[in-house]
Formats: sequence, structure tokens, C-alpha cells
Amino acid sequence: MLIPLVGAGGLKTAETQARNFSPTLGFAWTATSDGKTVVRAGAGRYYDPVIFNTVNLGNERSSLLPRGAGRSTVPGATIRYDGRPLDFPNQPTSFTGAQLLSILPGIRAELLRQRNPENRDFSIRNLEADRSGQNLFDPFYETPYSLHFSVGVQRELARNLVATADFVHRHFIHTQIPSIDYNRFRSARGVVIPGYSSITFDNSTGLARYRALLVRVEKRFSGRTQFLASYALGSNVGTNATNAGLGFNNDNWFENYGPLAADRRHILNLAGLVELPGRFQVSFGVSYYSRPPFSVFVTGVDFNGDGTMSDLLPGTKVHQFNRGAGHDELARAVEAYNRQFAGKQSVGGQLAPLVTLPDRSWFHDRFFTQDLRLSRTFLLRGERVRLVVFGEVFNLLNTANLVQYDGNIANAASFGQPGGRFDQVFGSGGPRAFQWAMKVSF
Repeated sequence: MLIPLVGAGGLKTAETQARNFSPTLGFAWTATSDGKTVVRAGAGRYYDPVIFNTVNLGNERSSLLPRGAGRSTVPGATIRYDGRPLDFPNQPTSFTGAQLLSILPGIRAELLRQRNPENRDFSIRNLEADRSGQNLFDPFYETPYSLHFSVGVQRELARNLVATADFVHRHFIHTQIPSIDYNRFRSARGVVIPGYSSITFDNSTGLARYRALLVRVEKRFSGRTQFLASYALGSNVGTNATNAGLGFNNDNWFENYGPLAADRRHILNLAGLVELPGRFQVSFGVSYYSRPPFSVFVTGVDFNGDGTMSDLLPGTKVHQFNRGAGHDELARAVEAYNRQFAGKQSVGGQLAPLVTLPDRSWFHDRFFTQDLRLSRTFLLRGERVRLVVFGEVFNLLNTANLVQYDGNIANAASFGQPGGRFDQVFGSGGPRAFQWAMKVSF
């Protein structure tokens, strides 16, 4: 049944990848006669054999179980009401929530009737009965691996003070791309297997690359002080996931190759401690990350007809903004879009809305936090027991660190506006927070 999606050869049992070889090598060379300068380099190949997404693995097992066994996710496209599927991808519908509530008990009863937990007959599986499947593993799935290379130099500047500079390169191969609809259920060119809705696969065709210059100055503890400063100038690009708004093209999986959401061009960290008289100690940490990249999309519209919704604003690329493009480029893209697309039907069959660029919008926020600790040590029972009492403050300046910026240009009221603050739970980077604690050691 899956032959049209993966080919006859794709139905064979997965082969053991016995040739996965992980060599590593490195060297360190004292480059100067005074022994204060060291050059180091290393390279290696590293595999990641652990399938960490157990939810997706469970979805595949459910799809391949005998009909009625296990749990299944049933899309609305396979449920019919008045002769039509409960699926409304292209336009507003007159079908109301009240109508759904009125028919929902009957739908549940019918789906429960189809359940048969004790069924062991594999001649018909949930995939065939439900006419859909989720997160099947591509038969040609390969173990992800990465190639690491680094070279750097370290120099002792003074007693207990060293500076280090490293260039690192990491190339990731066979990274996972989840939830690709191989059946192309919503494609303007039609489904691959008629009568079935989406059949999604997770495959390992993704790529990624990280490059960075890392600079570090460290003063080891001496003279009652310790200090560390580190800076990274980096680039993190790769195949972005299939999430809406990230420009995934089901007809060209590599079209959305670009900066990843985790890409931070500049990262700066400062940390240190000072011992004060009276067994007091002050320590601090400061972190700064530059803005991540940003994508602009139009929700609910498929411009290229590949079956995926919420495509990028035509004329823009995935995570292009904050990476070479700004508000001027966006204004030109909006003008061109309204002239060429607005008010017309897209290839996917949706009406492309007219969009308005708001007067004020942002492409994400920088991250900046300052943490401080003051502690006092008490010696008890002849110094055999130590009691440390300390107080801490996280994000001392209460920097906002806004996140969840909306990239949907079709909604001018929320586009470019934050949806929350970083890490609203207690901790570094979130709203200013205090804590006091005691520690006993003996």
C-alpha cells in the first residue's frame, strides 16, 4: 500500500548500519620556548544513534498496529458530515462550532466502535482503516552524525591569566526533518494515493552547519578574585523544520535551508567572584545574546501549491530578517506582494489577503541578564562544619527579554509584537527574582 510513497525497495526491513565508524584525533603543541603559547587542533566524527522523539515513534507504531489496536489520530478529512469531509483548508466555512458539538457524540461513538484492542490480525492495519498515518520513519532513515573540527591557540598573559582563541566548524548530516506529508494530501497537483489523507514521514535528509570564532580570557582564582570572559561570533545554518511559517516546500525540501532558530550571531558571557573580608563572597554573571533570525509569513495560504500552509511572504526567505534584511527590505516585499498576489487566489486555492505593514514592529529582542550572589560562610565546631548563607538576584536590571514575536504579516495588530517574556519560571533571564538559601557541609 505504501509502495507509491517509498517504492518497493522501501518496504524492506531496515538494515543494521554496521559501518558507522567514529574516529577522532587531536594534538597540542607548545609553540614557544617559554612554554606560554600552545596550539591545539582536533577533529572527529560523532554519531547520534538515540531516537529521542519517542512520541513520534509511538505514532508510527499506532499506524502499523492491527486495525482498532492502540491509539490513532483521526484527521477531520476522513470524517464525513452531510456527505462532505470535516476539512476546511481553503476558505471560511458556514460550519459552526454548535454544529460540531451536536455531531461530536456520534463521531466519538463511531470511532470507539472501531476500536479493538485485542486484534492481532495484521492483514489490515490502522493506517489502512484510518486512511492516514503520522510520523512513520522513512525506510531509508540513516543515523545522524556530525563532523567536528577545531583549531586554536592559548597564551599565558600573566600568572593565572590566560587567553584562548579557537575556530570551530561542525557539519551535521542526516538530521531529522519531521512530519513530511509523502501523500501530498493538500497538494494542488493531487494526492499520491487517492482516498487517503496525509501520511507523514520523518526522514533524515536534513543538513546543518555551525561555524564560530570563540575567544576566552580566564583568570584563575588567586588574590581573592576569579574572572572569566567569553565571546562567540557564530553562524548556525541548516534545514529548517516543517513548522508553518518556516517556508517548508514539500516539492523541494532544501528550499528552506538557511539560518536556524538557534542562530545567535554574538554571544557574550562574563562571570567572576571576589572574596571580601569577614568571609563574605560576591559573585556575578552577565549574559548577552544578539537577536535571533526572523521569518515573515502569511498564515493559512499556500502560494506554491505544495500542500503546506502559512508560506513565507513571497519574495522573502526563511529567517532572512536580522540576517542581512531589515524593515526596508520588508516594506519593498509587502508592496510587491500587494501588487502581485493580494486579492487573488493562490495556487493552493486560498484567497491571498491584502497585508499592511504596521507602523511599529520588531524582529525579535536581544537577550541580556545580570545575576548576582552575596554569601557569608560561618565556621562551626572548630571549622569541621561550614554553614553558607547566601542571597541571589536574577536579572538584576529586570530586562524584558521579550520572546514569541509573531511573524504573521496578515495580522497587522500582532505582527512583530512579542507574546511573552523569556523563561517566565524562576531563573536567569526571566523577570527579576530573588532567593535566599543555606548550605551545610561537613
